[in-house]
Amino acid sequence: MTPTFKAVEKVLKDKRSLTLELAKLIADSAAEAIAARGVFTLGLSGGSMAGFVCNGLPSITTDWSAWRLLFCDERLVSVDSPDSTLQLYLTGLLDTTPLTRDQFLQVDVSLQPNEAATDYEEKLRSLLLQDTPWPRLDLLLLGVGPDGHTASLFPQHPQLQEQQRWVVAVTDSPKPPPARVTLTLPVLNNARRCIMAFAGADKADIVKTLKAERDADVTATTLPAARVRPTDGDLLWLMDAAAASKL
Repeated sequence: MTPTFKAVEKVLKDKRSLTLELAKLIADSAAEAIAARGVFTLGLSGGSMAGFVCNGLPSITTDWSAWRLLFCDERLVSVDSPDSTLQLYLTGLLDTTPLTRDQFLQVDVSLQPNEAATDYEEKLRSLLLQDTPWPRLDLLLLGVGPDGHTASLFPQHPQLQEQQRWVVAVTDSPKPPPARVTLTLPVLNNARRCIMAFAGADKADIVKTLKAERDADVTATTLPAARVRPTDGDLLWLMDAAAASKL
């Protein structure tokens, strides 16, 4: 049997404490990456994760010019749409940090889904200049939906089986809007660090279910978020007390 996988789990008192802890961890990862390679690559997600990041990052000290921000997934909607993950971060960070719009690797939402995925993969390859099968990103911030999806990798979707592409299209997301692009599972699992954050009592059930799957043999895992198991990196779960209440 494949050895069980263990993540590091940290329970914080409340959402504010979680936000501050996440900001500290991002700052630490940035410092390590910049010292080692001169650049920090950070993968962003929408939903509640965007709130944690936008509320926490203005408090940190870092070499902002060395940051390169990309998206674990993005919805193919106009940038001014409330569903745009890019817009969440532009609104939340450009006025409160020295980050500039040019530091965000943007998805071309004017393209059809497959074309947008191909274009984003090409942009990512140009950014990283890594001649490796899979990109080595410094830190990925991942949300988890109530169905156990992460990024835009949904249960039972064929994109979970992808073993060649860095970025793929989704045209039938069960959560609207339906058209998206997403990083693939091998990309997530080649990151130096992945962080998942859970806050609120409404997350308690999925946290309990996900932990049971995450700690089982990967072949028995059905939830995409439980398949995030970095092969040469760290997986950290941050939870507030309410989200961790059923563990």
